[in-house]
Amino acid sequence: MTTANEVLSLGISLLFFPTVGDEYLSQDVAHIEPLSSRIFTGVSYAGTAISRSASETAWHGRVGRVFADVLAGSGYLLNYFVATAEAVGALASGLLLNVLHIATACRFECLQKHTVKAAGYCLNALGILATQIAFVCSGIFNPGNYTVPCAVRHVLHLLTAVVSQFALGGLFMAISGEGKGEYIPLRALRVLIENGQEAISSIVSALQSDFGIPFSDLFTQALASGQVIQQFLQRYPGHQSVMQDASWDNLQNAFTDFVAFSGLNGEAGEFVLQTYNPQEKAYQQQLKQYVKTAFSTINGDETLASYLSESGSAEEGREALTGFYAEMYCPVAHYAELLELEAAQITCLEQFANHKLQESHASRYANIAAARELLAALPAEEKPLLIKKLLQVGSFTFPDSVSEEAEGRITTLFHKIGALAAGLYQGKLMTEEVINIRSMEVSARNLFQQACQEAV
Repeated sequence: MTTANEVLSLGISLLFFPTVGDEYLSQDVAHIEPLSSRIFTGVSYAGTAISRSASETAWHGRVGRVFADVLAGSGYLLNYFVATAEAVGALASGLLLNVLHIATACRFECLQKHTVKAAGYCLNALGILATQIAFVCSGIFNPGNYTVPCAVRHVLHLLTAVVSQFALGGLFMAISGEGKGEYIPLRALRVLIENGQEAISSIVSALQSDFGIPFSDLFTQALASGQVIQQFLQRYPGHQSVMQDASWDNLQNAFTDFVAFSGLNGEAGEFVLQTYNPQEKAYQQQLKQYVKTAFSTINGDETLASYLSESGSAEEGREALTGFYAEMYCPVAHYAELLELEAAQITCLEQFANHKLQESHASRYANIAAARELLAALPAEEKPLLIKKLLQVGSFTFPDSVSEEAEGRITTLFHKIGALAAGLYQGKLMTEEVINIRSMEVSARNLFQQACQEAV
């Protein structure tokens, strides 16, 4: 009985030295990709491209998105017939080949290879058919990205090829009685080696297009030429031990180093998903700088720091600030928003492209413009009271000497600044999605908190 480590070692040998004893291994063992699979991907890509090019705000943008859904949905429906015809045809030819192969005691490897290929082709077409049915039943007429259809296409192709090798290959080996069952895992591995590089390259391109994941050009070229594994083992020779000890920890460590070697940002094991466009990202970084400046200014000013303490002690205020007490978020955000309003020009985008930002911050530009007008009209002697109210929040009380008109101006501006500042420490405006390549978990990083920590 061949052990897992022996199969892995033989598989590495197969990668570098393709001509392993069994002639079957040195030839293509995977079925060709069904036409329905390519149609599915093409229709999905077309729907995504049209949807992305449509305006998020104009009326014709909504028409474009509806058209994209209709195009994808009708394409799936028409592709049902193609996938069904392919599955039936492959099933019929596979059954015929299967009967012939069993009748000859499974002794002809050429016949066995094509029988297994027919089974894989049939399963692949059925997988595409099931995927389209699942999409339509779930109301997903248009995936909205390139990664999902690309991954479905390649994973189904590889999975059905591997499953058919194990399912029918094992049966045929048992019938023939030749005792070559140890080659079945290698044939399955051969499927991955021959077709995995194209699959990874396509998925990498889709990820770059959807999320801006920064794979290097060197990595994609190396994948296309099949040299990436050799180069990786030369760079990290210690990971050759995976061939002798295929434990989960070793595989996980090798994967982490492989991603870093491939050109991803940061060898610490995580990178940022680019869910915002460059203009939105630039504005996000500008807001982060306002937060850092606000934190440093308050921390370095005795008067401002004293506003953070109920007793009026600057030392206690600084302790709460540098201790990152939760109640400090609001005052810091208020002051940061005041800095944005005092800037020479508005850097906020008039329209956000990201739909999550559209939902919660669609009117941010207009609100900033209105608040800037009120701030410009505020008398100079009233501004210190506004700053004190922004930092003390609920504990602030107006002196008796302040007129009702002044109270009204300050209070109105306070509420407008507060509404804008809320987006700095909560919600999507100041968050970025980060994926950990070791755990493969996606989390949200709060840039407001990060800015405060960097300012200490």
